Amino acid sequence: MSDLYGDDILLWSKQQAELLRRMAAGERVDDQVDWPNVIEEIESVGRAELRAVRSALRIAMQHKLYLLTWPNDPAVHHWVVEVTDQLADAHEDFRESMRKEIDLASLYRRARLSAEAHMITLSDQCPFSLDELLAEGKAAMAAEKSGYPTYGRAAAAAAIVTAKKSGPRQRAEAEPDPKRAAAMRAWLRRAMSSHGGHGPSGE
Repeated sequence: MSDLYGDDILLWSKQQAELLRRMAAGERVDDQVDWPNVIEEIESVGRAELRAVRSALRIAMQHKLYLLTWPNDPAVHHWVVEVTDQLADAHEDFRESMRKEIDLASLYRRARLSAEAHMITLSDQCPFSLDELLAEGKAAMAAEKSGYPTYGRAAAAAAIVTAKKSGPRQRAEAEPDPKRAAAMRAWLRRAMSSHGGHGPSGE
């Protein structure tokens, strides 16, 4: 059975699903189930979802740093779209059980290293919070559903939102905050070393 798992995962999955259905119906076929690999596959589903959220957050932060460093670059529209799409995906896939598994500081370090490959020097401290990023993704999804135009240079200037807390679960609700956005941009400018020219337009 395990050989089939390595040779033909599609056929293996169909056979295992059928065996599990038969078990659910009361048949005693548990000895035919490839339990070690079934357990591994179930666990891998959660790991894959977690990896997707981590990746989306990292890519979004990387492009946020581009926007804050080169706000007049010709690629700014692309970066805004990238931030919006990635945070919308992160918000959609995020589950509260993932929170303790997401090391935002580590993800930021990776995003910062990618940005610094383009001759930027940035602060070691992550200027974003997980709730702010997820709230921005929620706002992007809501704007998309309502048909509101979220892309363009104006969106880049308003790319940072604040998370308002409500209720015992402290659910984050997105709301644009121009003062916070301006303060964050100023903080990042102070944290950056001097640089010039255009940003990494191809990313």
